[in-house]
Amino acid sequence: MDQHEKDTDYFASMTDMMVGVLFVFVIMIAYFAFQITEQESVPKSVYDAEVAENKRLRGVISDLEKEIEKLKEIIEKLMKPNPLEVYIQRGTVTRDQIVIDVVNELVRQGVDATSVQKGVVTISGKDMFLSGRSDLESREGALEKIEKIASVIANKSACYSAHQPSRYYVTCNPDRIFVEAIFVEGHTDNDKIVGQSEDGSKTNLELSARRATNTYERMVQFVPSLQQFMNPGGQTVLSAAAYGEQRPAFTNDTKEGKSKNRRIDIRFVMYQPKSEDEMRATVVRFGGSVESD
Repeated sequence: MDQHEKDTDYFASMTDMMVGVLFVFVIMIAYFAFQITEQESVPKSVYDAEVAENKRLRGVISDLEKEIEKLKEIIEKLMKPNPLEVYIQRGTVTRDQIVIDVVNELVRQGVDATSVQKGVVTISGKDMFLSGRSDLESREGALEKIEKIASVIANKSACYSAHQPSRYYVTCNPDRIFVEAIFVEGHTDNDKIVGQSEDGSKTNLELSARRATNTYERMVQFVPSLQQFMNPGGQTVLSAAAYGEQRPAFTNDTKEGKSKNRRIDIRFVMYQPKSEDEMRATVVRFGGSVESD
């Protein structure tokens, strides 16, 4: 065999081998391509199910977002102060200030006054009544003290009485806070009355009632305008009450405590509307305004 034939056979062998390798390479590429296709493709039923589930989840998320917005609105409302509660709280603050002002002014004018209970001005009974008696005339200087008490109470609470013209409240009572009642209360210690007292009282309750009534009558005698003081319901503010020994403010175990329990209390009770609508109507009726929600 000549050299040319040898070279031709060698080339043919190399060509066959390259074709074989290329064939194997093509088969491998086809295999991997098939594997990739198998991994990235899903049946249409599965695809449709996924689409439906995604749509459902988007709807759930949308509903949750709406509920969250509603909850935010509720929380905002809850965090806002309740107008009725604010009004009542202002009434309490006003009452406490009235008591402070009354006590300070009475003390300045020489009346033995203090406050040991919320909303109450306490007047010592030792300068008002003799033992076992309810008439103010029996104690020297008592009538002058009653006149001072009546005048100070009238001056300090007039702005919170619902009998004034609407324009009266513009500067002194812009929130239209009103007094519901002012009680003139009689109190005694727990020493029992044997027989009857000098004024004819047979019990501590009766004695305290006579003292409270006499104090009330003298107050309106000295300052008649007190009878015109009204609450928003159109009722007279000033009245009398008696408790005898039933409501001690001090201990009855000592002579000093007993002495302090023989007293006249002036109790201030503020108007408290039963509802927000009632509060708003009252404020507007007396020329005030209320903020809208």
